[in-house]
Parts: sequence; C-alpha cells; structure tokens
Amino acid sequence: MQALAGEENRSLFVWITDVTPDSLGAPIAEMVDQGLRVIKHTLDREATPIG
Repeated sequence: MQALAGEENRSLFVWITDVTPDSLGAPIAEMVDQGLRVIKHTLDREATPIG
C-alpha cells in the first residue's frame, strides 16, 4: 500500500495485491474489496466537516 501526493490537495492510494497460487485469487479479492470499503468509509467520515 502507498499513499502518494496528488494534485489539488488530494492523495492517490495504491494497493497492489499479488497472490499465488491462482486458486487463492478469488477469496483474497473478496478480502481486498472489503478492506477497500472500510478504508473508503473511514476516509469519507474523516473528510466530513464538523459543526
């Protein structure tokens, strides 16, 4: 995982997952998708102005 500086006060989040054997690809993909949903939810909540 990497967080890189982007343009206009934004960031780029890069998450590369390399899995072997191929038979583990689908279960790992489900876990990565779930992790991305949690990260997005957390970042969206933190970005909401308070007050």
